[in-house]
Amino acid sequence: MPQQDIAPPIWPACERLLAGQVTIRLQQHAAMLRAEERTQQRLKELQFVDTRPVLVRSEAFAEDLVELLGPEADPDLAGALLRGLAGVADGRALA
Repeated sequence: MPQQDIAPPIWPACERLLAGQVTIRLQQHAAMLRAEERTQQRLKELQFVDTRPVLVRSEAFAEDLVELLGPEADPDLAGALLRGLAGVADGRALA
């Protein structure tokens, strides 16, 4: 009988090795699926499209810049930013 020639501890060891390899593959596959799901969720969050008119977006951007400069910002600077960005939004060259 050929099975009697093989020592009994070999079969359980092979089964454990195979089970370990299958478990590792399943864990890797599950991790890949989780990573893909997280990526899809992040892409959904990034798909915000600003539908406001370009001029409104430029004005909002200029207002944000003025706020970053602080309360002591020159009022003429705010006007220049608004005019400049409005010109860029309309496609005009800055003077």
